[in-house]
Amino acid sequence: SKQNPIYFLDNYLFTGTGNTILVYDLTDENNPEVKAKINIGNSINFLSVKDSLIFALSDSSLFLINYSSLENPFIVSSVNFDTDLYSILIKDSKIYVCAGEKGLIILDITTPENPSIIGNINTPGECKGIDISGDYAFVADGEKGIRVINISDPANLKEEGYFENLTNTVKVIIDGAYLYVLDTSLGLKILNVSIPALPFEASLYKPDVSIIDFSIYGAIAYILDGESLLHFIKIFDPYYPVEVNQFLITGEAQSMFVTSTTAFVILKNRELKIIDITDLYNPFIKNTIIVSAKKKKNLFSRNLFITNFPNPFNNETLIQYGVPELSKVTLVIYNVLGIEIVKLVDEFQVPGIYSVKWQTEDKKGNPVPSGVYIIELKVKNKIITKKILILK
Repeated sequence: SKQNPIYFLDNYLFTGTGNTILVYDLTDENNPEVKAKINIGNSINFLSVKDSLIFALSDSSLFLINYSSLENPFIVSSVNFDTDLYSILIKDSKIYVCAGEKGLIILDITTPENPSIIGNINTPGECKGIDISGDYAFVADGEKGIRVINISDPANLKEEGYFENLTNTVKVIIDGAYLYVLDTSLGLKILNVSIPALPFEASLYKPDVSIIDFSIYGAIAYILDGESLLHFIKIFDPYYPVEVNQFLITGEAQSMFVTSTTAFVILKNRELKIIDITDLYNPFIKNTIIVSAKKKKNLFSRNLFITNFPNPFNNETLIQYGVPELSKVTLVIYNVLGIEIVKLVDEFQVPGIYSVKWQTEDKKGNPVPSGVYIIELKVKNKIITKKILILK
């Protein structure tokens, strides 16, 4: 996970600062314009974007936010995993979630309003980073190195290989037959994965100080180190990476996103550096933006929502819901006949996001049978419901 994560797509730059997602229009990089400020209540540590959805990790939750109207973005759904989350990868209609000690979790988002778990494998370390090639996921598994997972059948995930000569892997990028691995202690290790189940070392690039972030574009590796030095490494031959230039960024860099012509670097003081890298031998800063979250639009100040995880579930689910205004809140579980099973919440609450666990017991503490149930959330005079499924 990162401080101030960053993503770039179709002239829009997305960055998380504190608990706010900022969306900049960089059509004119000399005159960037803030198009949206979205507050999701908790500190943001990872961002990705696909089509009209922003995917944000915040502590133990994943938020799906529709930004097709930048004037009126809204939360489509959220999932709480009850553990620290590190990163995600979106491919087709699936989200691959690196859920630390809970391993790799796969969600189906064919219906973004109701993400569902379709696969999970508990890796031996802590799942922190992931990239995918074909039927294989390459997982940065903390001190347990690289795990190679066959993902062809999400319901039956299998580890088919590994590479353990590493100390703390946090990020991976696959490029052709080579896997680029960020190890916070060792540097950038390049593995040959032409046979995915049998990865082996091709080379190692280690700057004088630890690496903060890296990116691959074309045949160049862009490496950002702990002294805010941006290294340009030619990797035409991954067995012999060659550093061709360095560029010093004033300030404490935290994360980076690279395109064919531009490197976007976020600093700890919330400056965004836009660096022209068209000519590797003559990079220069085109603009500096002060990333500010003032006058933020707080989605939870106006969004009423309810979600739960997991669903379906066996004996316990975590229900998460949003309260848009100070009011009396009730959260009740009903069976399909409309009979109240248990009332989980009945109190006044201030605006915010809340969570409550249900351990599949009725109001008397007796276990309830398998089947479909209804969660009903009532806030003031508004009521929303969600179907949930118990499978025992």
